[in-house]
Amino acid sequence: IKMNANHKVFTQVIGTGNGDTNPCILMQFEDRKYMFNFGEGTQRLCNQHKIKFPKLSHVFITELNWKNIGGLPGGLLTISDIGVTDITLVGPANLATFTESMRYFFNRDTLNFHIQEVRDYTNIVDKGVNIRAIPLKPSNIINTESLDPLIENVSEERSSVSYHDNGLYTMQLARRVSNKRNSEGEIITEPHSKTSYFPKRYTRNLPTTTPIPMQVCYAIQMPAKRGKVDMNKVRELGVKPQDIGRLTKGETIETEDGKTVNPGDILGSSELGSAILVVSCTSLVYLDLLLEQDFDIYFEENEDNVEFRIVQIVHMVSMEVVLDQRYHQWVARFNQNTNHILTCKEFCAPSTVFTSWMNVQQRLHAIKSSLFPNPYASTLPDILLPEPLQDVFTIPEPLLIFHILPSKIRGIDTSSLIKQPTNEPHMNEQLSISDPLVVCLGTGASIPSKYRNVSATYIGFENGGVLLDCGEGTYGQMFRKFGTQLDDHLQNLNVVFISHLHADHHLGLFSILSKRQSLLEANDNYTPINIIGPTAFEFWLEEYSEIETLRYKFTDCNNITEYQALYYNEEISIKSVEVSHCPDAFGAVVEYLSDSNPWKIVYSGDTRPCNTLVNAGKNADLLIHEATFENGMEDDAIAKYHSTTHEAIDVANRMEAKYLIMNHFSQRYPKIPLFDWNLPNVGIAFDLMTVHLSKLNDISQIIPQIQDIFKEEQ
Repeated sequence: IKMNANHKVFTQVIGTGNGDTNPCILMQFEDRKYMFNFGEGTQRLCNQHKIKFPKLSHVFITELNWKNIGGLPGGLLTISDIGVTDITLVGPANLATFTESMRYFFNRDTLNFHIQEVRDYTNIVDKGVNIRAIPLKPSNIINTESLDPLIENVSEERSSVSYHDNGLYTMQLARRVSNKRNSEGEIITEPHSKTSYFPKRYTRNLPTTTPIPMQVCYAIQMPAKRGKVDMNKVRELGVKPQDIGRLTKGETIETEDGKTVNPGDILGSSELGSAILVVSCTSLVYLDLLLEQDFDIYFEENEDNVEFRIVQIVHMVSMEVVLDQRYHQWVARFNQNTNHILTCKEFCAPSTVFTSWMNVQQRLHAIKSSLFPNPYASTLPDILLPEPLQDVFTIPEPLLIFHILPSKIRGIDTSSLIKQPTNEPHMNEQLSISDPLVVCLGTGASIPSKYRNVSATYIGFENGGVLLDCGEGTYGQMFRKFGTQLDDHLQNLNVVFISHLHADHHLGLFSILSKRQSLLEANDNYTPINIIGPTAFEFWLEEYSEIETLRYKFTDCNNITEYQALYYNEEISIKSVEVSHCPDAFGAVVEYLSDSNPWKIVYSGDTRPCNTLVNAGKNADLLIHEATFENGMEDDAIAKYHSTTHEAIDVANRMEAKYLIMNHFSQRYPKIPLFDWNLPNVGIAFDLMTVHLSKLNDISQIIPQIQDIFKEEQ
């Protein structure tokens, strides 16, 4: 459908930087949607509030860092699974490199990527809409032409990349090679090294690169609304009915009596086309570059000479830019009726966006507040926008809508805003190495849902902590759990264990790394975090670090199996245990090696029941085991290499574990799984459930109340 000025068009604020999400804007037309940035939490928020993806055609990135692209891999997996076959990605240099790096885990070959890297002013025309990409590039960046692909290929076993011209790529990522299995269905593993592990599928097409500092602003211009046909003038000039259409299309005609008639002779005044600007400027370095750009055609004094009017500007800018007088003067040059949306995290309140989950949390909190403490939330920002600027900028809440077309309804619409719960006191626990804190940050499988985020478990003790998997949104979950004390927990985090390469287990890692890195570097006290993971995960870490500089120490899970434990301090050991899921899938054993009050926590990752885990975890104080399916769905569990609830319980019994917490529940169980509740020493995980190792039995004691509040789901 070609765009015209009678169509309905609006923008909607998806993320604001409130802790769960990062600045993100949706622009919706009648037949398609654009997304500007796609940070972690975007997919979950859209799922919660019924914002659908089938019509998503373009994603525009303002700056290539994880804050802006962290939710993109998960979102792309979802749109591929619902049948979308083509997506256009537009953004700074290295966007193609990032997209190709997803081949390590993307496992979909039906989605065709059209990638436009913005190397200079770039115009993109899409069904009557013109998108002007305006790059802000420091003069010392490398020549981006060096990013063209080394090779092109069409091998079915490898990803394919084709380069066309002016930063335009097409790409298709390779599907996962099927696992080799023996007659009993167990995965056959073979010794491998970094040079021999899945060499065809992981072969790289694009050359190595380095981080390229640049940002991109976007002007989205919609067509003007032509004036109405004046039928009196049509008759007066002798225009035939069949020629009216030619005139409305801009043609000049000649009447039978030889008169020349121009479109303006029969058409009334046209209405300027509407346009919005998305401005990215996250430091004063970029402010200097922004002010140097040619924005003259967008300023109010020039509106009589152009075909469109800026009706909204979305400011994705830092606090130092917002407060700079030069920026105020630049903003003042636009039409005084322009709507200004400011998505700056310091000025946006850390309000709640996942309302279904929050409702469950409140019900659980009423049962046992120590197990289910109030999530951190506030309707007040960290800093109030100075009063003079409050008349200029709108500080948005998530889901705020601005109607662009038709012009008669243009303006802000607050009908979709989330009703915020009453703020409750937030509690933080005391930490002890002899009695660690276990926090179930994410307990669902596959994709983030309304009620459960994807896999992550935090084990905390004084001056240290371990993350067992780190699915998308883990930072947001930690923010809700620890609130104002989050920075301390991030700085003390010692180890992140990644069990395998499936996306729902690791797409939250880069947010954690980036936040922790900035905190420690600011304090001039940086120590790289220890990342333990499968071989191919290191490949992806190395490749992504070419795009955004991240510091870490990596240990391959294959190097700490059996009793070759990694000691990250004198008392805590971590070793990996090979499990039965996909190639290079592992569980973990975390032990406190002390003569007094030693403890042992075992984490299964994703797996079928397997003896290697049973043997490694003997006499564990706590087993955290996946239970994707209910009892009776063994065939599904076998087919997908997961476990049922009863199989998890059987593993705990054979391991002689003192307590079992089940997690990683299928989306078919949105609130609670189905299993026999009348079992001692067995509990199920909920997001943000918090328990000290010495108080695990508190979970069992509240099972009757949990059963009662979730009667309908059972």
